[in-house]
Amino acid sequence: MKKTVFLFILTIVFILNVENQVIGSEVIYQVNSTEFIVTSIEEEGVKGFTIEKSGVNPFYKKVIDSSEHYFITGIKEVDDYYILFGYGFSRASNTEYDSLFFVLDFAGNIIEKDIRDYGSMESIKDVFYIDDVFIVYTESVNDIEYSYEFSSNYFSSFDFNFNYLDSIEIGNKIYMTQSNDSYILIGYNREEFDLGIKSDM
Repeated sequence: MKKTVFLFILTIVFILNVENQVIGSEVIYQVNSTEFIVTSIEEEGVKGFTIEKSGVNPFYKKVIDSSEHYFITGIKEVDDYYILFGYGFSRASNTEYDSLFFVLDFAGNIIEKDIRDYGSMESIKDVFYIDDVFIVYTESVNDIEYSYEFSSNYFSSFDFNFNYLDSIEIGNKIYMTQSNDSYILIGYNREEFDLGIKSDM
């Protein structure tokens, strides 16, 4: 009897822990010398996140919208901004997700949000800043019977006020990227770079 009760309690604890790994899970991002804690949250069926910055000028922000779901997969410090990126989708069409980024100033205020659909299922992989232009690298996949298959890549440029400028599509799977003052370098394998993209795309 005691063994049965113990196993029952152990099972309940295990189930609660598994559920907490999805909603309420924390991811720590180290951006230069700054630490960010991003926690996934859900309120009334809507998925969002909180972000907490430690160190100098700390802040705490909750980001949730009644009509959209948000999922953050990375953070980058670019010039005078923190850019949080990943994917999101509207509650009306939750079968496909779109590329998503938020721009925060150093005080934690959201000054821009962009959620963009390229026709399939997209997630932002990285953000670059060259020649005073922000370039967002998005990977697109197709959902084939719940198996995600690579579709294409998009590089979209934005000006310093985050107004959309231009976009190009690259059909090959990308395994490596790197940037310098003039180019975003792209590699179709993990051994060498195959091409470069300039700020004018």
